[in-house]
Amino acid sequence: MTTLLRKPIRLHHDGNPAPAGAVFVFGSNLRGWHGGGAAKHANLSLNYPMGLFEGINDSHTAYGIPTKTGDLETLPIVEISPFVERFVTYSRQNPETSFFVTRVGCVLAGHRDEDMARLFRECGPNCSFAYEWERFL
Repeated sequence: MTTLLRKPIRLHHDGNPAPAGAVFVFGSNLRGWHGGGAAKHANLSLNYPMGLFEGINDSHTAYGIPTKTGDLETLPIVEISPFVERFVTYSRQNPETSFFVTRVGCVLAGHRDEDMARLFRECGPNCSFAYEWERFL
């Protein structure tokens, strides 16, 4: 009998604020206009600047992953995937940093939790995810 070992996964309730010191990871758009949802929170509360659409902000409090075009149309998963891959690499290169990953691409962009969560499977133990993603990671 073979037993599959799952890596430990840290979880949080979607909509909760990120703990102090954690980087808030959210879905953005290719225009860098943060007018709603988690992106608006990142802009207003975490100094994620308008115009920046991917990566970490200067104060290292938020990280954007594009899930929409500059015209606010939802990007297909295949176009979101490279942005997530860059985040996964960044999170692994910064193991001392905690990352609080929202349901990127699932709320305003409308992708299914299972489709988006699977893109984040290679993240390290320094990432926390919404409970909705637990069974897909």
